[in-house]
Amino acid sequence: MDSPPGPGDGRALLRELVRDGEIVGREPLDVARSRHRAALAELPAHALRLSRGYPAIPTVFEPQSE
Repeated sequence: MDSPPGPGDGRALLRELVRDGEIVGREPLDVARSRHRAALAELPAHALRLSRGYPAIPTVFEPQSE
């Protein structure tokens, strides 16, 4: 993809698996793994370098004035 998706492009980020306590979505494990690999492949390289405690968005804390 050469440009970011616009409104109406893209895909649903959530899949309904349970509704009212009943399982409504199932998929074989190999299909789930394939979907997961494809989703990871969509991420930019820097997103895969995040580690525990590393901010996803750079944040600067400034002292509060009293």
